[in-house]
Amino acid sequence: MKQCKFVLAGLVLVFLLCGCNSNTNSNALMSVAALQKIDQEKRALREQQEEKERGRIRCQILADKVVKEMIYIKDERTGQCFVYFWSGTGSGGPALATVPCSSIPASMLYVGNSK
Repeated sequence: MKQCKFVLAGLVLVFLLCGCNSNTNSNALMSVAALQKIDQEKRALREQQEEKERGRIRCQILADKVVKEMIYIKDERTGQCFVYFWSGTGSGGPALATVPCSSIPASMLYVGNSK
C-alpha cells in the first residue's frame, strides 16, 4: 500500500513538473511554491505557539518556586507582618514586603522576637 502511494505521488510530481506545456509547468511550480510558503507559515506559527507555551511553563515553575520559598514574618514589636523571599542566587537580593497579618494563616507565620 505504501509503495502504491509513493508511485502515485511520484507520477503526480512528474505530471506537475513535466506537464503538457510551459504554461502548465509554471502553474504547477507556482502551486508547489505556494504550498511550500503555506507550510513555512504553518511551521513558524507552530514554533511561536510552542515557544509561548515553554515561556508559560517557565513562569509557572518560577511562581511555584517563589510560593514554596516565601516566609511570612511578624515583627512582635510593631505588629507588622512581612513576606520575605530570596532565591539564593546571584541574580538578585532578598525581597521584603508588608502584608496584612490577617491574610496569613497562623501555621505559616513566624513571629520574630527582639529579646
